[in-house]
Amino acid sequence: MNVWKKVIVISATAVLAAVVLVCVCLQDMDCLDTIRLTADAQDGVMQSISLYKDEDNYYAFLPAFADAENLRVEYAAGYTLYLDDVFCAAGSTVRLSAGQSHILRMRSTFGLLPIAKTLVVMQAKNVPALSIRLTDGSLQEIHDNQERSKTGVASLVLSDRTVDYSGSFDRFHGRGNSSWTQAKKSYALLFREPVDLLGMGAGKSWVLVSNVFDESGLRNKLAYDTAKALGVRYAVDSAYIDLYIDGEYEGLYLLTERVEVAQGRVQISDLTAQTQDVNYSALSSYPQTDAMRDSLRRRYFDIPNDPPDITGGYLLQIEHHADQLAKEESFFQTPGLSFVLSSPKYATRRQIDYISDQFNKAEHALASGDLSAIDLDSFVRYYLVQELLANSDQSSVYFCKDADRIDAKIHACAIWDFDLCLGSKWLASDLNPRYLYRNGDNWFDLLYRDPRFFSRLQTLYRQSVRQNVQTLLYDKMQAYARMTEPSFRMNQCRWRRFTGNDSAADRSQTRFDSLGAHVRYITGFLQQRIDFLDSVWLHGERYHSVSFLFDGSKRFVRFYSVKDGESLNEIPDPQDPSFGGWFDADANAYEPGRAVVQDAHYSGRLQPAESAAPDRSPLHLAYRVLMRLSGENLYLGIGLSIIAAAIACFVLADAVRTIRKRRCRHGRKE
Repeated sequence: MNVWKKVIVISATAVLAAVVLVCVCLQDMDCLDTIRLTADAQDGVMQSISLYKDEDNYYAFLPAFADAENLRVEYAAGYTLYLDDVFCAAGSTVRLSAGQSHILRMRSTFGLLPIAKTLVVMQAKNVPALSIRLTDGSLQEIHDNQERSKTGVASLVLSDRTVDYSGSFDRFHGRGNSSWTQAKKSYALLFREPVDLLGMGAGKSWVLVSNVFDESGLRNKLAYDTAKALGVRYAVDSAYIDLYIDGEYEGLYLLTERVEVAQGRVQISDLTAQTQDVNYSALSSYPQTDAMRDSLRRRYFDIPNDPPDITGGYLLQIEHHADQLAKEESFFQTPGLSFVLSSPKYATRRQIDYISDQFNKAEHALASGDLSAIDLDSFVRYYLVQELLANSDQSSVYFCKDADRIDAKIHACAIWDFDLCLGSKWLASDLNPRYLYRNGDNWFDLLYRDPRFFSRLQTLYRQSVRQNVQTLLYDKMQAYARMTEPSFRMNQCRWRRFTGNDSAADRSQTRFDSLGAHVRYITGFLQQRIDFLDSVWLHGERYHSVSFLFDGSKRFVRFYSVKDGESLNEIPDPQDPSFGGWFDADANAYEPGRAVVQDAHYSGRLQPAESAAPDRSPLHLAYRVLMRLSGENLYLGIGLSIIAAAIACFVLADAVRTIRKRRCRHGRKE
């Protein structure tokens, strides 16, 4: 073997050894990911906890019931683990200190260097832990398809280690519209039989609300409790939980009842069950029909049979967004609003005809001052909670109607979805504590002008809110903050890298470094809100609404309330180069300083684009020809361009060869 062959063999051996070493080291890099901690509750219930890692550290997010000094540790075979230089055998007990940091070192039998990382230990207090283990798939499969359901087992453990629930569930799937587009998602949990969770009453369906648009996690809870205290019909119960799925900590959530027709929930006649009883096939299997009636859209199912009584019950919600309405199973429109049927979700034609007639008559009656079609007290209480907390989100507004033999009136019910109240921002919107947001809804706008509605509103506000505002709002908010503060910090660490300044979640809310800062912000907003409502509802001061909406390159909304006869001097600036000024529905330009004597709504207008001289260069003309041939498809145009270029090259090459041959023949002749 000559020298060069020896060099080649030695070099190849060295490279192979280096590759093996790199592979072993790369395998060891993730060895800390295999660590699992197990915490014991009562009745033999255990919860497995995986470590969470970010760019710098590992985190142990411990539930409130866990004994941090008595946790079992497991990790992959073939490795050794050291915690603060103390060897920890797999299956042994480790002692961690909540609120402290530890050093983890781990290496494999063949690893040359140990892997060392900092472990930060955080633990909840007073918040129950809900642990979900999926048995027929992964959470990622649900994230890939919101409608995909999984089964599994769940345990709900209180902070004192008491097991509130342990058993199987029937379905677990995603839920939400805009919130589903965020990294932290909301879920639905359904059981085969009703279960009572945290004393909220037995039910089959439960919702895990992520509060992704409210970093504080306080707004929905405060709204639901306030609704119950003020007697809103069928107000939901709720409770904080720390959620773990397949051992991974998912953050601080709000466990709530689902808004549905059921015992202990919205307790009206179950028209869905009654309709299913008189039909052979599943209601969802029948054909769906879209139709127009009096120039208003409606959608229903061609279900052959109806129960004897189709007058109720119905559970409906307002839907303002056309794109979302198009996705719904059953809906109808009135001249002022669109209503989606939550129950019966698969409505027959007769049912849609009946309930749409009732709501159209009710809307017409409200416009003429006739309140006989509605339960006035339920609308007053519903409106009060919405405006007290300045809920700027006009979705998830629920109405219900029972069978006529029980109650023929339409009720406002079931407060839901308050992420965007109390000054929580939505994209570039500006939340103003001195504005009546709910008056943008057709029905509430009509009601607010009625002296009977306004008189009851004043009385309820004076007696139920102003005399109890400290205990009703401020004390409860402080109590919720004390209870959830450790979980708030864990949630921040868990989702910090998914909420950068460019994310939709970050732009959609007011962010602070601590829960205390959130409380101070909400308290200040609420104090301004109470002062404003006092001036309107108790002192009789008259205000007009002035709004500005611009849908240019970004969403821009501004709301103002101006005292009658006073002026609004500022001009909202969308800071968009295409912005061309503010104009009302009659194309009148906004005039700063002009006295406001009625409600006014302005829309931003785009500046007309400057017309440029058409490009008539040969290259541009060739481009337009290709795009016309490709049907304005850019990729097909590029393909045609490549083919044309190739053909041109072949033609040119053939022409060059032909010329050369002619020259050669001509040279030989000479």
